[in-house]
Parts: sequence; structure tokens; C-alpha cells
Amino acid sequence: MTKNKAYKYYTGNTFIKITEIIEPEGPISFLRWRNNETEADAKSGSVSINQLATAAAVFSNKPNHPINFDRLFSASGNSRAAFESLLAHTPHFFICYPERTNIYTGELKRKQTHVMWCPNDSHCLGKIGVKELNQVISEIEIDMDFGKIQITAGMLGKEFDSIEAKKTHTQMQVALIEIGNALKFKTWIARDDQSIPIGDTQLGKLKVLWNLSKTFRYFTTKKSKKQLT
Repeated sequence: MTKNKAYKYYTGNTFIKITEIIEPEGPISFLRWRNNETEADAKSGSVSINQLATAAAVFSNKPNHPINFDRLFSASGNSRAAFESLLAHTPHFFICYPERTNIYTGELKRKQTHVMWCPNDSHCLGKIGVKELNQVISEIEIDMDFGKIQITAGMLGKEFDSIEAKKTHTQMQVALIEIGNALKFKTWIARDDQSIPIGDTQLGKLKVLWNLSKTFRYFTTKKSKKQLT
């Protein structure tokens, strides 16, 4: 996109002008002012290196998937809205408004703005692309208490160099189990980790787990019988 050219926010009520781009990773500096103001009243802002890296990582792994910037950056704000609008002016990024289910009432809402990277679709550079998206995003609420994970130095093994690293790894496993339970999936946890104390129980006893060893034996036996016949 061209520096020192005014573009409109996707909301239509604010102008934005890129003033500097530090290559190759950012930041991007800009000026912004409302429709009822002039450029002389503009305020400065920037899209940080961290914001650019986060967006690049997420979008590259989720093509054609609507991303909500408020959730991505855990907040709203002027730099977030500016970044969102600048992306929407580039050929492969589109603004979209998928329906989202309220987890408490079941009501469908279509008010939140999302951005979607479509590598196989494009619009004119410098124009905001809007894509119709007939998709409903559902959410689940998960209550997880990570404070009860008990890790000692003797549990580290060769994989981890600190108790904090092992604890973070275990937190992710607890989250995967809870997500699996919420979606009615069975989750497999490595045998070595199943005995990790979680409060008054163990990681391997948190609701439904998938017994991979039994599954492996079943398929191996089935395959062997096939080969014999």
C-alpha cells in the first residue's frame, strides 16, 4: 500500500494514512483522524512488531477462516482497528461478519467484525474487500483450574529444563482434555504423564481418555488376522 495516502476505516468514520514502514518486520506508523476532523487534527499510532508477527502466524495457519481481532489481541483499541482496516485494503484480506452463537442464550448475533485471509481470492489493492460468509461460530465455556498442578524436579526427565516449562506443558494437556470432553471427544495423554498430580487426582484420571495401547493392539490384531486369511 502507498504511504502518505488516506484510506478509510472499514467502519467509514475514520481516515488512516501510513507514514512509515520499517522493513522487514515492522512496526508500521500511521496517522488517523475522524471524518469531521482534518489531517491537522490527526493522532499518531503504530502497529507493533508483535502485532504483525501474531497476525502473520495466525492467518498463515488459518486460511479462509474468520479471525476476530478483539479476541486475537485480547482487547480493542486504535492500533487494532487501524491494523484491521489496513489489512482489509490488501488484495487477499476480506472483512466478514459470520454469525456467532451466544453460549448462554443460544441467540445468533452478526455484529462482530472478522478478518479473513483468502489466498485463492482477491480484490483491488487499496479497496476494502467484504466477503459474504454463511457460517456460524459456536463457542464452549470451559472452567479450568491450573493452580492445582503439582510438578516437582523429579518429574522433569530429559524433555524439560524447568518446573515452569513442565507445568505449562501440563496445563496445555489439561486444556486439551477439557476441550475434548466438551466436544465429546476422547483425548490421549502419554502414559508417562498420566500420573502427574492434579489436585486430589491425576492427569490420567481427568474424565474420558483414549487408551491408545488398546487401540493399537486391536488394529494390530485385526491386521494380523487379515494377513493370515
